[in-house]
Parts: sequence; structure tokens; C-alpha cells
Amino acid sequence: MDRVNIINSKKSYFSSKHKIDSVMLALLINRVQVIHLIIFSTERLQYPHMVWLIILGGVISQLNIYILSRWLSSHMGKKGIVGIFDMFGDVFSKIFLFVWLCFMFIKFITISSAYIYLLHKYLMTQHPKTTLMLIFTMIIVYLASKGFSNTLKFTIITFVFSIGVLFLFISLIISSFVSVQDVFPLFGNIFNSNFLISIVLIWGIFSGPEYLIFIGPYIRSDVNIPKSMFIGNLLTVTEYVIFYLGTFIFYGADFLPYVQHSYISAMGYLQFRSIQRLDMIILPVLIVSFALFLAIILLSSFKAVLYIISSKNKPIENTPLFIIISLIFASACISFVLKVATTEIQALFWNQILLYVSIFTYTIIPTMMLIAFLGKSRRGK
Repeated sequence: MDRVNIINSKKSYFSSKHKIDSVMLALLINRVQVIHLIIFSTERLQYPHMVWLIILGGVISQLNIYILSRWLSSHMGKKGIVGIFDMFGDVFSKIFLFVWLCFMFIKFITISSAYIYLLHKYLMTQHPKTTLMLIFTMIIVYLASKGFSNTLKFTIITFVFSIGVLFLFISLIISSFVSVQDVFPLFGNIFNSNFLISIVLIWGIFSGPEYLIFIGPYIRSDVNIPKSMFIGNLLTVTEYVIFYLGTFIFYGADFLPYVQHSYISAMGYLQFRSIQRLDMIILPVLIVSFALFLAIILLSSFKAVLYIISSKNKPIENTPLFIIISLIFASACISFVLKVATTEIQALFWNQILLYVSIFTYTIIPTMMLIAFLGKSRRGK
């Protein structure tokens, strides 16, 4: 088979006819969760035995993952946003989508501002945030303009780029200048004064999959959705445990609570002969994960807007209308971010807002889906 046929083959990830398979769905769940760890970080978990809270959070998160997978596997879920109208009706669906849009706006501006803050603080301190924000949003709009199907296939590239950070972190853990004794004791009293704060933080870093409820039409019919999403969540738990224990081994329990963004800061201490500062590479590499998630938000928001205006029209993403709406939306976000997220105190404030919004949506959306499922089944009987 020649090169052209390989690219155009239905089995190729680059084929326009190729939908999300099991591997892509698992990696997609994993990537949309992991970016929340990058933003929120875990240095507020002050004791090493709180790693068990991360594992517990992953187990409870699996319940939400199962509910969302049942939705995506259902007949209504496979219709995407049309299935929302079938489940909730026209009026309630438009109310739901309007509230959804409000959360999409908050999510977009807080996540984009959080990444620009990290990029400006650790790498491009001399560049104005306006320029960085403009370039970042142009990347997001360009990716989203390729349509939902192609954007979701970008997950493979995102995983390949970002998984290397995990191996770098493992190499940091086994370095000669760290001590594994810093993670002991692994068993202790987790029900302390910091318990509730830890629970809130952990639930926030597992959020993200609730924003994928519209991707049903882009998943292959032969995919075992519950199994794939379970594997994705399991990958997330594994990464979180490695990153969390790694920060304790590297910084020590006494010093870690005073480190901001320990996930990024630790990379600055890894040096190779040809590379002196790995954080100069890691932060630009992480842009693919952030761009993927924000492009999905942009596409979902576009669909929601068109269905609120007229639920009978089928929205097409790669059109001039989508580009115009996306640029207006992105410009509004840029203006908002540059006015309210300019200082470190403001950045921390909006990070807290993002955390509370993530907790709320990761709790409410699966709960609404579960209630609607139960209601449908009772009416069916």
C-alpha cells in the first residue's frame, strides 16, 4: 500500500472517516483530567499518606465515569447534543445549554489564563501577556476549525507529546540526590484539619470528562465505552500517584507546602548535557493538552449556541460562521483575562474559581444524567 492509500485508509488515524476508537477514548479521558493537576497542583496535600485520598478519589471518580460512559453508550448519547433534547425536552434542554455556556465561558477563560500565567512566570517573563494570549487562542481556534472529529483525533498527538513528562518525572524520582524516606509514613491520620481542603482539591483534579457528553456521534460503534473510559481514569490515577509521591521524594514533606506549582518547578532541577532547563521545553509541550481541551470547549459552545437559537439546524464546525464566532468568543476571553487576571493574587483567585466550577460540574452533570436515566427507565416501565 502506497503512502497516499495509507493516509486515506479507513484504519488510519489521519483518515477523515476514522472515528474515535478504544485507545483514543481512553487517552482523551486521561488528558482532559491531567491538565487540572497541572493547574491546581498538589502541594496543599501536606502529608504523604494523603496519596490514599488520591486513590480513593479515583475510585469515586470511576462512578462518574461509569455514568458518563452509560450516557455515551446510549441511543440518545450517540446523537450528541440532539440526544440532550430527546432526554430533557426542548425548553429544559435550552436552559441546560445556556447554563452550560456560562460554565464554558468561565472554564475557557480560567484555564487559558492559568496556562498563560505559568508560561509567563516560568518561561517568557519578558513577553507581554497580550501577545502570549493572542497566539494561544489562535492555536485553539485553528485546531477547533478542523472540526470535532479531527480535533478529537489530536488526542494521540497530545498523549505522545505529554507522556514524556511522566518519564522525566520518574527519572527525577530515581535521581541520586533524592531520598525515598521522605514519603514515609504512608499510613497516618488523614482525617486532620486539612482533610476537607484535600478532598475538594482531589475531586477537582479528576474533573474534565463531564465536558465530553457531546462526543457520542464521533465514537465508533464497536468501542466498549465503559471499559475505555475506565482505563483512561485508571491511567490518570497512576499518573497522579507518581507525580504526588515524586514531589514528596524530591522536595520533602517540610519544604513541599511552600513550593508553588511543584509539578513544573521540579522539572527545572533536571539537567542533561544538551539541555540545561527542561521546563523551557515542558511548558511549550503542555500547550497541546491545553489546546485540545479548550478546542473541545470551543466546539461544544458553538454547537450549544446554534441549538439554542434553533434546535433544528445541524451545526457544521469548519465554516466561516464558526471561525467568526470563535474569534469573537476568544477575543472576549482575552479582554476579560487581561483585565482581571494580571497579578499573582488575581491568578490565584481565578484558580480557586476554576477549582470550584470543576467540582460543581463534575458533581452536577453526572448526577443530572443519572436522574434522567432513572426517570426514563421508570416512565418506560
